[in-house]
Amino acid sequence: MHDDIAPMENCISAVGKILKYQPRLVGSQAEVDQLLRRWLSWLPVTEDKEEAVHVYGYICDLIER
Repeated sequence: MHDDIAPMENCISAVGKILKYQPRLVGSQAEVDQLLRRWLSWLPVTEDKEEAVHVYGYICDLIER
């Protein structure tokens, strides 16, 4: 495992939590959609099992919507 994997995966999870719980902080719906597409391109989260739960839980929420 690279030294930067854990912090990177924590950041990916943090952005996902902002998108899920506080999307208005990102801006307009178009900006949220643009960041969501970028966020998805940062996946997979595989090393940090605790954060992976949040990341993939959010993806499941998106699919259910």
